[in-house]
Amino acid sequence: MLQDPNSNASFSYVIYHPQSGQCIQVSNDKKDMFMGNCSNSGRWTHDNDSTPIRMSSTGLCLKTSGEGLMPSLSTDCFGPQSSWRAISNTKLHLATITQDGKSLCLQVENSNSSKIVTNSCICTDGAPTCLEDTQSQWFELVETNTL
Repeated sequence: MLQDPNSNASFSYVIYHPQSGQCIQVSNDKKDMFMGNCSNSGRWTHDNDSTPIRMSSTGLCLKTSGEGLMPSLSTDCFGPQSSWRAISNTKLHLATITQDGKSLCLQVENSNSSKIVTNSCICTDGAPTCLEDTQSQWFELVETNTL
């Protein structure tokens, strides 16, 4: 349960991956991100599109490190690599912009891995000719008020 009508806790978000039914978790040392049970996942804040996604417990921001690399948690919350927005017609791609203007999306590394990376966003322009499977890049911020 992610929302409890009887809870007095403030709202935050989990970063949910619909294909797997899991959420992004962060290791205790804050160096690794991986998919795991949503009840144990990190809680995040996000004001609106093109703003940082911050870990509620630390205030550190989710930041892209480059294509094919795991995102990191950083104190640098004001650069374009720390500004995230939902893109595509479905709004199921969370993307940031690299220093050279390229959109990178959160992605599960592969079907045999729970590791999170950022890669070039695929099929986000709504073109009906795109035949690639985009589900590995489907992530959404889901509001929660449970602890």
